[in-house]
Amino acid sequence: VTYRLALWWWIVFRSLKKKINLVGVRLSPHLLRHSFALAYIENGGDPFSLQRILGHTEQSTTSKYVNMAR
Repeated sequence: VTYRLALWWWIVFRSLKKKINLVGVRLSPHLLRHSFALAYIENGGDPFSLQRILGHTEQSTTSKYVNMAR
């Protein structure tokens, strides 16, 4: 991710947090991605589908979500 894109996302999330009155609440693209992955596994999603959704090339990268859901 380029610096400009990362900065743009930071500005978008900061504005979103203010708009919906979530100032002081942890919210970031990484946290949303992580929360989605964990919820996907906890609700019966299979690790191989999650690997494709997240764009991971190695199953070991995805396996941390499976281990967290246990």
